[in-house]
Amino acid sequence: MDSLRRRYEERVALAKAVEARKYVARAEEALAAGDAVSAANALRIASGLAPQDPELQQRAGEAQAKADQVLGEIYARQARYEEKSNHFVEAARSWARVCKVRLDDGFAHERAANALVKAGGDLHEGARLGKRACEIDPRSARARVTLAEVYLAAGADSQCPARARDGRAACAP
Repeated sequence: MDSLRRRYEERVALAKAVEARKYVARAEEALAAGDAVSAANALRIASGLAPQDPELQQRAGEAQAKADQVLGEIYARQARYEEKSNHFVEAARSWARVCKVRLDDGFAHERAANALVKAGGDLHEGARLGKRACEIDPRSARARVTLAEVYLAAGADSQCPARARDGRAACAP
């Protein structure tokens, strides 16, 4: 019984290795074509099939970082267009996508919070994004004003009326 199980596990491992090589080849083709997002997806799948390969894990991480950069630009461009068109629900969604790929982009967090206020969206999420924008760039007046607008829209100005009214929303805990 043990030999049967061992042969089965060997075949599964071999099949996973073959599939991982196929996905690595697809990733290399995508990189050659300049498609960082497809390359990152292929390498992510390959690294899942071969989790014991540290070189593949590193390549997958690097490809994902490059894909995040590309996607961040695409999402930001889309969000700016949607803001100009006064489509704030869609702009909030696009800015939120930018925030997911650019974790330390204070401007994106501020714009996402601003769009949520203008769209009448989830103000708890708007406050979280506004606070994060203030954490990233504590000297940004724009982020503080947006956070104050979120608090005012949420009716939370009763908790800190002076700071909310004059745009000095608390960015520190």
